[in-house]
Amino acid sequence: GSPVAAGRPRLFVVGLEEGRVFPAAYEDPILLDGERSRIADALCLSTDRVDEAVWTAIGRLQTMLGTAGASLCLSYSCRDLRQFRNTYASWVLLHAYRMVSGNATAGYGELRDTLGEPVSPVPAQTQPVLGVGQWWLRGSVAAGAEAGAAAVQRAFAPLAQGVVAAEARASSAFTEYDGHVPEAGQTLDPALPDRVVSPTQLEEIGKCAFRFFVTRGLRVSAIESGDRERDVWLTPLIRGSLLHEMYETLLRRCRDEGRAVSVKKDQGWLREAGEAQLTALAIEMPPPSSEVKEREWRDYLEDLDLFVQSEETHAARARPVGLEVGFGSRHEDNGESLASKDPVDVTIGDITIRLSGRIDRIDQLKDGTFQIVDYKTGSFYEPNWTGTFAGGRRLQHALYGLAALALLKRQFKTPVLVGAQYYFSSKKGQQHRLPIPMQSAKDIGTVLNDIRGVIAGGTFITTKDKADCSFCEYSAACGGEAANAQAAAKANDPLLVENRRLADRG
Repeated sequence: GSPVAAGRPRLFVVGLEEGRVFPAAYEDPILLDGERSRIADALCLSTDRVDEAVWTAIGRLQTMLGTAGASLCLSYSCRDLRQFRNTYASWVLLHAYRMVSGNATAGYGELRDTLGEPVSPVPAQTQPVLGVGQWWLRGSVAAGAEAGAAAVQRAFAPLAQGVVAAEARASSAFTEYDGHVPEAGQTLDPALPDRVVSPTQLEEIGKCAFRFFVTRGLRVSAIESGDRERDVWLTPLIRGSLLHEMYETLLRRCRDEGRAVSVKKDQGWLREAGEAQLTALAIEMPPPSSEVKEREWRDYLEDLDLFVQSEETHAARARPVGLEVGFGSRHEDNGESLASKDPVDVTIGDITIRLSGRIDRIDQLKDGTFQIVDYKTGSFYEPNWTGTFAGGRRLQHALYGLAALALLKRQFKTPVLVGAQYYFSSKKGQQHRLPIPMQSAKDIGTVLNDIRGVIAGGTFITTKDKADCSFCEYSAACGGEAANAQAAAKANDPLLVENRRLADRG
């Protein structure tokens, strides 16, 4: 039974195994179709509701069409403009046509023939046009696709140029529409006497030469959305900058006191300094939620603890003689004796490049030799760190090594630099230390020659690897994955000799 309580029906569920009846705990409950079928065949299923809605619509349609003098307008979209395919009317409209025509067996073909030409933004020849756009549409359709397109391109030069560009990019040749700009190469050549470059800028050539041209040549800056992620407070860039600051502060403190890093003396102090740093940041840039703040705050302090512990372990092997050593006018004076306001001139073969940058750390090893250290505060994925130069994508260890050697010679008589170390200092980086021996001047010069050849030749083609575009803010300027495919198709063009050679540098 369905007794009514307070004007609303309540459900009584029958226990299928025991044959007993249990009152439901909620009014108007929702049961699955399988449960309804097991309770009673008479209970309506979800599909019955759809059928009821359809037949209700059909009933109303019949009522309206059967009313004398009634007028009913039915329409449907016959073209999917997103997928460029035709669409078809629902069977409800076909049913209405059968009723109006009196042909109960009429099909979609007869319906389509009766409806005739679909209504569209293109006005019929007998209709007046409401503007210049409709005039062009009607004229182009009347003239035919080829003649109409030719007329439009003659009248609108930018559209004609766009067609030329699209055809050039779709071809197998490397053209100016793919990034061949020799004139820009004459200005962006890194070996020009008055040009100052950083290793990071040159690494962009190995990753995506087109992006280098857009950012360094055209000086285009991507527009920031302004929307903050709701589950992120410390972005990788902000987090890395904060950790670099704390590392420098800790090591400078220990160096000034003439001692090595100690967990007992420094861990608590560094935690307090890190908390003060995060507190100040939270005032300037509040976290999106308390949960996000708590999680990232905890992870950040744990990374500081890991750094102290690791430095204590490695203290016997090396001592820092340079911290955040800047060179070039872009870097402020932080009191480092090795720092230089002027760029460092690096000469390899017949190439001289003026370098600007900031070396995270220069260590003097136990045997008296030197090593540069570059902090990486993100995760460590070994396949991404194979090889030495990675096709020009990894130059910091080599170029910073040359710059560090030039700076060390100002204080040490005959300094020997044995190499570099990429230090993945955070928990995500597994505290991994990746050493890379100092490369010969010949090997470094070979890679620099290829990079200079790409830039000076103006062959700024997009990357073939779509992974390079994952976090790129400029994908809208090149076409994203479509540009990757086009670059792959043009890879063997004779103009791209230096690009191919650079990509092969391991």
